[in-house]
Amino acid sequence: MAEQRITINSIFGGQSPSFHFSEDDQFLSSIAIDPDVPASDTSTDIKTAGIIRPVGYSEFSSSALDQAPLWITTTPKDSKVWVYCAGGDIVSYNSSLASEALERAVGSSGGNGFAYYNNYIYYATNTNIGRYGPLSATPAFDDDAWTTSPLGSQTALTDTTYPSSRHSTEYPNHPMHHHLSDNKLYVGDVVNGQGVLHAIKTTKTTDEGDTNDGSAFNVLDLPFGYAPFAIESYGLAVVVGASQVNTDTVLRHGQSALFFWDTTSPSFSRVVPLPDPFITALKYNNGVLYGWSGTLQGGVRFWQYVGGDTIQTIKYIEEGHPPMQGAVDAIGNRIAWGAFTTYPTNSASVFAYGSKSDLFPRGLHNIARSTVTATASNGLVTALKNVQQADYAFPRFIIGATDGTNINLDAKGTAYQTSVWRSRVYNIGRNFTVRGIHMRFPIAPSSNMTIVPKLFFDNESTSATGTTINSTNYTKKYLTLGAANFGNAVSGANNFFIELTFSGTALLPVLLPIEIELDVDQNE
Repeated sequence: MAEQRITINSIFGGQSPSFHFSEDDQFLSSIAIDPDVPASDTSTDIKTAGIIRPVGYSEFSSSALDQAPLWITTTPKDSKVWVYCAGGDIVSYNSSLASEALERAVGSSGGNGFAYYNNYIYYATNTNIGRYGPLSATPAFDDDAWTTSPLGSQTALTDTTYPSSRHSTEYPNHPMHHHLSDNKLYVGDVVNGQGVLHAIKTTKTTDEGDTNDGSAFNVLDLPFGYAPFAIESYGLAVVVGASQVNTDTVLRHGQSALFFWDTTSPSFSRVVPLPDPFITALKYNNGVLYGWSGTLQGGVRFWQYVGGDTIQTIKYIEEGHPPMQGAVDAIGNRIAWGAFTTYPTNSASVFAYGSKSDLFPRGLHNIARSTVTATASNGLVTALKNVQQADYAFPRFIIGATDGTNINLDAKGTAYQTSVWRSRVYNIGRNFTVRGIHMRFPIAPSSNMTIVPKLFFDNESTSATGTTINSTNYTKKYLTLGAANFGNAVSGANNFFIELTFSGTALLPVLLPIEIELDVDQNE
């Protein structure tokens, strides 16, 4: 036997792109583990920890929220958080998220589109556009603002059936985007089988945004069959992410594409075909256009537009559905999106790429999970927004999710759920035995702190669960898990990885490095 020592020094590289091969600072998988936050929840602890750090979220929504939230926004005119739901309800919360109110039950609406623009909140119904405002004066709801006088008595929208993600939650069919360069609110639609953009433009007579100023039906045509899922700015241009839709989510019915338009020419100037059948979301951040595409049978491509006719895949996740437009956001240089997982466990959770600062490596991390109870077929994050202003040490996303029955809005808290971290797969290539695992913690295990260690061998064909790490079994800031802690079932013939499952309601992070000692058979 020969001794071999493995040291885990960093997890900043994020989740690895394959099972067998990864970089030294990458790992196999995780749920609700974020190295980009401090080691503790103490307000004076502000330094990025860079360790295996669980993150907790808690539900703040109540009985008024009984539909899946699809859009979350705030405005510069009030202190409310506004939520537009899949059944047409508009629900608000105060800035501390402690007060909930049903503001409007909009008829004939699937939460089709939502945006703040010029002192009003605009919301798309199935065939109309309503608005609420003026927010600086005495606001009121007008559910028919698009087809009546406020916006010029425009032609009604079309309620095209878009494909659905989990729980029959349909992707919104009238996405909205405020383009700053020409100060217009663009709205997606499909008219007679052709994707189009409409424009809302307002000015001030008495209050900001109260008077129509050239709103127009059908300001841009897409090719027939292409339905807009996402609208975003790219410098002075508007970019539309469009897919060829069909309610059958099994067959591949066509190709998705990006359409670039300068907002003044009669048509788009560039088409960029995408490698996936569906594009569902776009995000422009710090001069980079990011996008999400994939299939509705499993697989999400996260990419950036690099110019010309080319996108570059940043990460590819083999499971999940590409997120809804209202479930993507950014904080600093970190891009985040709503998702679901079945590996390493079932969750409705949030993925993020990068760090709040480019001083750290840019990896893929699963940074939070919703409090809804996900199963192998249920659970989905439908909305995501960074709406609470706070220091960058503790980003405060709001997560909207459903498991098909329960519907929750969650905010960062100190009530910890189950978090999971799996190391990279260590390919030994010979018979071996795990002799010991050395771990350290910022604090000694105390009440409500629980970590279950587990070893998986030979492509997960066998496993062994170790002694639970809690205040009953361990009282120091460091420990060594030996073979006896795993019932002496610590041998493999090819490879292994470590799993740590955090299930206590109190925080117990794991410091790095973790050291693993092996005995490797040299006489095969």
